[in-house]
Parts: sequence; structure tokens; C-alpha cells
Amino acid sequence: MDSQGRALDALRKGAQSLAEAMQQGDGDQPGDGPGNPRGRQQGAANSSDPLGRPLRHNEFTDDYTVKIPGEIDVQRVRRILEELRRRLGDPSRPQIELDYIERLLKDY
Repeated sequence: MDSQGRALDALRKGAQSLAEAMQQGDGDQPGDGPGNPRGRQQGAANSSDPLGRPLRHNEFTDDYTVKIPGEIDVQRVRRILEELRRRLGDPSRPQIELDYIERLLKDY
């Protein structure tokens, strides 16, 4: 078996172990191990899923991980879009670059 096959086998075994742990409600949290002793677990066993992500207790809870862009971020995006549009209008640019810029601007 080559190294790619061994890697795939290890991934399958890991996925199987994770599925079994989820079914059994295993108390182990991601990050438990030599660098994170049990006394320093992050949150209770029911506050995160087996992959360490915080659980959502209802659908209407604010997601504290979403960052609203500030005015500086909006200005930066605007400058980048203006530069891309300027370059798209430059006929001396190679066709491959123009195609790439078109793909970047497709949703804007």
C-alpha cells in the first residue's frame, strides 16, 4: 500500500472513531491531550460539538463570531474594486489577465 493509500486509511479510521465518539456521547473534547490537561477544558462537555465548535442552542441566537466590516474595510474593498475595474478597461493588458479580472468582478 502506498503512502496515499495509508493516509486515506488513516482518515477513514479517524472518521469512524469520531462517529463512534459522537454516538457514545464521549466526554473527550478536542484539544484534550498533553498540551491541554482535563483541568483546563474549555467549557462544559455540552457546550461544544465533537470538533470543538460552539453549539447553537436556538436558531435566533446572535452569532458572536461574525465581524461586521468597519468603514476602513469598506473603503479598502472599494479601492480594490476601483483598481480592478480600471485594469479591466486597460486594453494593453494581456487577455489572460483580463479574463482573470472579469472572473474576480463577476459577482460585483
